[in-house]
Amino acid sequence: MAFWNREKNVGNQLRKIKTIRGQKSIDKARLNGFNLLLKKVEPFTVTTGKYCLLKNKLFGTKHKIVDFRDSRYYSDKYEIIIDWTYLYHEYKFPPVAAYIIPNEIKEGETVEIEDLIENFNEYTYNQGGSSRLNSARAVWEDNDLKILFNPTRDVIHVVG
Repeated sequence: MAFWNREKNVGNQLRKIKTIRGQKSIDKARLNGFNLLLKKVEPFTVTTGKYCLLKNKLFGTKHKIVDFRDSRYYSDKYEIIIDWTYLYHEYKFPPVAAYIIPNEIKEGETVEIEDLIENFNEYTYNQGGSSRLNSARAVWEDNDLKILFNPTRDVIHVVG
């Protein structure tokens, strides 16, 4: 059972680090002799958007607005049922996860993590949305993976 790409860095090709989630998978990997870097999984919720719900006073039809600039239903003919609020997505991962670390990894080696355990926002949107970063590069230092993602520099802030 191959959990990672065993090829070393060749040109721009980075070694891929696989992630396993859940105690059962971790126990199985340990029994198979894999070198694991255990990480605690923290809860993470992102804002996926926002909306306002209006109702036509005469006909009773409801209209969901998802953009602050949408003024089609702002009149005396409509009443606000739900004022502006946010939609959320909660990531539900098992409480424990691990990166499978190749035995031959070298100090200072840059790798690609395909499934991040750590939580970072990938982008934020001024209209209310955001997204979780799924993968990133990291450097193997002091028996740990140092994620090469700086939220103040790397998060994409979308305006529009």
